[in-house]
Amino acid sequence: MTVSNDLRERVVEMLTTLSTAYASPSGIFGYTEAEKPEMIYTTDIPQHVLPHFLMNVCTFDYATSATPLWKGAQKAFEDPSTRFIFTPSQVKSRGVVALRKAMEKATFYGRYPEQNANNLYRVHCTVVDKYNGNILNLLKLYRNNAHALWEARLKVGEMPVLTGPKVWPFFLRLLCDVAHIPLIGLREVPIPVDVHILRSTDRLIIGTNRAPDQKRAKEVRALWSELLDGTPFYPLLIDRELWTLSRYGCSGTDNKKTCAKKAKCPVSAWCVFSEGVYSSGNKPAGSPSA
Repeated sequence: MTVSNDLRERVVEMLTTLSTAYASPSGIFGYTEAEKPEMIYTTDIPQHVLPHFLMNVCTFDYATSATPLWKGAQKAFEDPSTRFIFTPSQVKSRGVVALRKAMEKATFYGRYPEQNANNLYRVHCTVVDKYNGNILNLLKLYRNNAHALWEARLKVGEMPVLTGPKVWPFFLRLLCDVAHIPLIGLREVPIPVDVHILRSTDRLIIGTNRAPDQKRAKEVRALWSELLDGTPFYPLLIDRELWTLSRYGCSGTDNKKTCAKKAKCPVSAWCVFSEGVYSSGNKPAGSPSA
């Protein structure tokens, strides 16, 4: 994939504006980093528990709202009878039935409780069997190199959902942002692509307002890696901003002629809905084909 210098410069300008808005007290559409569930519901979780706390939440399906999952995880930790679900050795020794019951008690189970319990149990068993009961030993094995961990995600053992191309980069970033684990090689880890990253990419880069198609995830990951190569930005540095923009702004604009939040959007000048940019169907010089 070839990206023109003009397009790369345009993207850097847009991301600078978007990042500035996200870091401001008013945030993007009034939503700030401090209001993300991973920030709210981890405040009182001890440092030594955080890696497995994050691992548990990231192993769940995301066919449900993220906030109840994080809230349920916090509730599970606060209750001494369910706190064991954050200790891999205890999860393995007690078994999947006990795990499922603890998840139900804490209302920490997602849309597919049985599937999530089975997946989580398998992840904990892998951590016990291969990494002496601590996910941090996996990180140390790869010298805390996030890019090496990305490349090896299919070789680290049976960790369903967690090591998927959408969740694994997100988990690695949370280890840095929330658990403050010093990882290197973050620049080379691709962006975690969900419907919101797909949507914001279409609006700002591709020049369409089509509905997100997860089949394009690989294409979008490659596009962002190419766009940001040699710039001050890297994929894991801007995924929060792009996600927030779509979740609280671009959602509801699929296949629509107008965007109701255009006037309040910090990057409306770069959007498909802006006059003089894409509204006539003309993409800026150097844009990749849709």
